[in-house]
Amino acid sequence: MIKATTISPWRMTLVMVLVMFLATILASQASAQVALPVTTPQSLTDVQVGALIEQVKQMPVSRLDRGLPRVSFAKWLQAEAGPDARISWVLRYAKATDTDGGRDFPTCVEADAMMETGRSIVILIGVGRPGKIGDRKAFVYRADLLDQQDSIGLNHLRDIPAALSRFQRTASHSEVVR
Repeated sequence: MIKATTISPWRMTLVMVLVMFLATILASQASAQVALPVTTPQSLTDVQVGALIEQVKQMPVSRLDRGLPRVSFAKWLQAEAGPDARISWVLRYAKATDTDGGRDFPTCVEADAMMETGRSIVILIGVGRPGKIGDRKAFVYRADLLDQQDSIGLNHLRDIPAALSRFQRTASHSEVVR
């Protein structure tokens, strides 16, 4: 014969609190990005550099610019640059020089999208203060559109489509003038 047991209300409450606590921890671990400990760029191995670049590529572009959709930065950049654009990724870091007003350059992941038109989109995503990695949230340090004659510095990633359009109109106008 099976004997039925009852669980007291306080035990049931304790179990429910424990289940909710564990669910919260598991959910936060699943959505958390893999973070590198605070370190210097020079101390990273090639594997760690690759992992850092991959982390930036997979980051939702909406984290970098709230006006953009929740798709990965790499997919968004490929869509903006065009399906045939070649995108290269590299880790950049440097000390201050006279040309940058004595300011130290933050550690950045650079995305350089070379389009078929000969133009390029260059975006630097800061991943640390000068000489460090992992000591701050990712941020857009710089975004530029470049061609052989001109460059346009952009304040926000969401400005890229309009700037590309402006570049296209300028190129069409200069071809007509020639």
